[in-house]
Formats: sequence, structure tokens, C-alpha cells
Amino acid sequence: LDTLEEPVSTSKKGSYVTLPPLGQPIQQNWSRSSNLPADSAAAGNFEEAMRLLQQQIGVINFSPLKGHFLLLHQSSTAQLVGLGYLPSLSVPLERDSQAPGATVSLPKVAINFQPQLNQLSEAYKAVTNGKFSEAKVLFVGILHTLPFIVANTRNEANEIRELIGIC
Repeated sequence: LDTLEEPVSTSKKGSYVTLPPLGQPIQQNWSRSSNLPADSAAAGNFEEAMRLLQQQIGVINFSPLKGHFLLLHQSSTAQLVGLGYLPSLSVPLERDSQAPGATVSLPKVAINFQPQLNQLSEAYKAVTNGKFSEAKVLFVGILHTLPFIVANTRNEANEIRELIGIC
């Protein structure tokens, strides 16, 4: 042990490492990069999502939408569990950009259009069978979900507008 030498410092000020400054969380970029309420809710910026809903479609009562806000926020990240004494690792889930060469990442949205069409057919069946209160609940549920759907094409956006008119 007597033959070991002290490490030679190559720096005059000492040998230490300075870490680079932290960047912004990706969720903050999601909220800033999109004017869709679903993206703001997925980022956890519920105030911004409510402001957008009020500005874009005139929503004033947000209590029926609370479940949708929480669903979007919770489904925008995956938790990878490590060892028992370590915290889990949170990984943001991003949707594929439709634009070629797009550099902005946006969150994966858990609310899709197809399940709403299935719920619409259930509502039609309820009306046909004379179960009007059940049909009303289904139609209102569709209307509460539609503002959070991210349309990938102009045709899908038109179908969403048509579905709003139906309900």
C-alpha cells in the first residue's frame, strides 16, 4: 500500500465534474407545443386544458370531465418498476407524428374515435328498445369524450363534427 501514489490533478482548480443544467420536462413541451386540450391534460396542465376547452367550445362545467382529464394524464406515461428500494422510472409515451420531419413530440392520447362509434351504436339500440334514459347517458358520455379526441386526418375531424351533431 505504500507504493500507491496520489492521482495527479490535470486541472489547476481541482478535479471535479460539473453536470450540465437540467432541461425542461417533456410534459412542459407538450403543453406549450399544442393547442389541443387533450395534450395539455396529458401533460398534467389541467388549468390550460380547461382554458382551451372554455375558449374553443365554451365549456363552463368541468366536473363531468374530471375522469377524462385524469385518464389522459395517467396514460401519458409508463412507470417502469426497478428494485424494491429504488423509485420507479417514469417514461413519457409519445404518439407518432403524422407530419414528415416533425421535431415536436406530443403525448400519446388514450381516448380514440372508434370506441365512440361503438358507444353510438349502443345508444341507437337503447333508443330502439325504448330505454331512453340509458340512451341519454350514452349520448352525453360521447359528448363528454369528443373534445379529447385527437383527429389524425381532416376526414376524421369531419366525422367528429358529424358525431357532435348526432348526439
